[in-house]
Order: sequence, then structure tokens, then C-alpha cells
Amino acid sequence: TRSKLAQLERLLHESQQECQRLKDADTKREKMLEQLKNRDRLREGERENIRKEAHHMRQRERERETEFENLRLQVQNQLKGDLVMIENERLRVISHHEEDINRERA
Repeated sequence: TRSKLAQLERLLHESQQECQRLKDADTKREKMLEQLKNRDRLREGERENIRKEAHHMRQRERERETEFENLRLQVQNQLKGDLVMIENERLRVISHHEEDINRERA
């Protein structure tokens, strides 16, 4: 019966060691799973930041396009105004020239 008792104690000890090994492996798996979850959360955060940055970049691009279009229209209007002034000056010069010719004839 002593050998039986020793055998049972050895089996109990081996079972306890196996149980501890399984607990350790389970704890290790849980830690790895938590690390993976944390990594996924970080990646999702990074993706969200990238989405936000892309949105802001598109918004800034639209603002730059609007600003460019406003400047283009401003320059276009300025050129039209300059052309009107040039045409008015041309007509004024022609008119004065015709007046001079008419005076000389008279």
C-alpha cells in the first residue's frame, strides 16, 4: 500500500504540474489575445486618423480650388476693366483726332 500511496502521490504531483502548465499556457494565450486586440485597436485608430486626414486634405484642396477660381475671376474682371479703359482711351484719341481734322478743314 505504500507503493500505491507513493504512486498516487506521484500521479497527483504530475497532474498538478500538468494543470499548472495548462493554466500557464492559457494565461499566455489570453495575454497574446489581449495584445492582438490592442494592436487591432491601434490599427483601427490609425485608420481613423488616416480617414480624417484624407478628409481634411480633400477639404483643403476644395478650398484652394475655390480660392484659385476666385483669383482667376478677379484677374479676368480686372483685364476686362483694363480693356474697357483702353477702348475708351482709343475712342477718345480718335475723337480728338477727328476734331483736329475738322478744325483744320474749317
